[in-house]
Parts: sequence; structure tokens; C-alpha cells
Amino acid sequence: MKKLSILLVSLLAVFMLTACGNSKSNKVGNNNDSIINVDRYNQVKVSSFNGETKGDTVKTVEKILGKPSKIETKNDDGEKSQDYTWNKLNSSFKAKDVFVSFKDGRAMAKGFTNLSVNDLKVRNHDDIKSISKGSSYNKMLKKLGTPDAEEQMGSGNLGFRIAYYLTDKKGNSTSYVAVGDYISQIVNKKLK
Repeated sequence: MKKLSILLVSLLAVFMLTACGNSKSNKVGNNNDSIINVDRYNQVKVSSFNGETKGDTVKTVEKILGKPSKIETKNDDGEKSQDYTWNKLNSSFKAKDVFVSFKDGRAMAKGFTNLSVNDLKVRNHDDIKSISKGSSYNKMLKKLGTPDAEEQMGSGNLGFRIAYYLTDKKGNSTSYVAVGDYISQIVNKKLK
């Protein structure tokens, strides 16, 4: 299980670093309808690594989230992908923006980035400490609420998510890495 966790975290790091490859960015019109909230974000389905579950198509994601604010096409070692970003969110969704990454027209990853540290609520230290390795992702969500930032790649037993929670106003956070539905790593990190 530890090797699998390390492999998945490494894959996420490689995936997130694909921005270093060749990319072309297109700004798309304004998304003034502000329909994007946590519930709509959670409706977006991403593909599983083993191919059993197909992620949502671009058309389906646009039905859920509306027209993106920006589309970026990447070409990394011959692998083409597209990152869609929405930055006009409903005020109830305490995030800066939402992103969905597509490969071959299917959602492969999604996430949302945090607001400025000054706009985030510091989480209770005891609540943070109550979540341990082996805890379910849903238990974490029930105890701590919506994360300040989140990344998800893949779905099912091999999919993984990282949830970030602010722990002080200096920008320190606790990150929970879940493989499948269970927390496999807990990391302290600085939010930007």
C-alpha cells in the first residue's frame, strides 16, 4: 500500500508539472452566471486509471460548470491534454478557481485552488489531529468540511485526492492524501 501511495503521489506531481511542457492558452468569454458551487464541482466525474470508469466529456462538464474562463492546450512528449479553468465561482464556494484536465476528450483530473490565506478560515487543531491515516475521506469531509483546496486524479480504488486545510494564518496547512476512499498520507505544507 505504501508503494502504491508513493507511486500515485509521484504520478500527481508529474501530472501537475505537465504545465512545464509546450502549452497554448486561449481565454474564453466571461462566465458571469456564477453557477459553480461545491455541489456542481462534485458532479464532475473523472476517469479511473484502469479505464473501467470513463470521465465526463467536455460537453458534459460544460453543462455542469458552464463555459470556462480559460482553455490551455498542452503537448508534453507527444501527449496532448487540455486544462479548462473557471474563475467565476458562486460566492458560497470559497475557492479561487476550478480546473478540469481532459485527455482524449474525457475528464482525467479536477480540482480547485484556495483563496488568499487571509480569506480562509483556520481549522480547529483538535479537529485536524482527529483525522489519521486509514480514516475515510468522507469522515474527513464530515469533520473538517469542504477543503480549502483539492486535487483529484483518477477515480475508484486507484484514484487519489489531496485535500488541503489551513491550520494557521501564516499559510501552514495540513494535507490529506487519499488513495481510493482512505487517507494514506498526512503532510504539512504551506498554502500560497
